[in-house]
Amino acid sequence: MRLDSYGVPSESNTTYLLDTDDDYACDKLGEPLYMYLYHYSQGLQFNIFPAPDPPYVQCTAMKIPKIFPPNPLLPGIQFVRQARDNVTTFDHWKAEYFLFTLDYFFHTESGLPYKMYVETELFEFLSVESGPLDESVFMLPQGVKCTWAQT
Repeated sequence: MRLDSYGVPSESNTTYLLDTDDDYACDKLGEPLYMYLYHYSQGLQFNIFPAPDPPYVQCTAMKIPKIFPPNPLLPGIQFVRQARDNVTTFDHWKAEYFLFTLDYFFHTESGLPYKMYVETELFEFLSVESGPLDESVFMLPQGVKCTWAQT
């Protein structure tokens, strides 16, 4: 699983409306902060800063329990409504808890990743099926050296 975290400019709130070009990593969200990569089968987590684009300054690796849930929004997700345009299906969901990220890539066992937009004021998020992504999206970027976190 991969989570990308973006900052929110101080003059904005955390609600983000989709633009017609579907460019979610835009100036409205501020600078990129972290990329989190979770490899549950190996029990490993990688935190990369800054991300998602090089040059990467820091990478920290740590062990995570293999029983950690594969979806950070479970349990407690509630389906709200579905909307469609000519090409895309948008599913609206509600959750009581969010990680502090604004877009998500879920690498599920079915291999169907999703892009997600969080509306924190409503505790809702919008999922957009993004189709198949290259496996490298979920791998450590080439040339990145990680240090082990102190436990």
